[in-house]
Amino acid sequence: AVKLIDDDWNPLAWDKRQSRGREKDVESGSQTDRNYAYFIYSRAKDRVKIGVSKNPWARKNDIENKEKN
Repeated sequence: AVKLIDDDWNPLAWDKRQSRGREKDVESGSQTDRNYAYFIYSRAKDRVKIGVSKNPWARKNDIENKEKN
């Protein structure tokens, strides 16, 4: 079985999983309309947050910061 995330729920080998066209978009500074579905598990609440975001890692950080407060 291929492990896609580490023990802290961060993606493994993320760069290898990106389409080659994305590097051109990033280099040229153009905006992409790409969204990602995400599943974030909260150990504190024993729940899974499911959503869609252009930047799921920022969303993960937002959720973690809200749980700390």
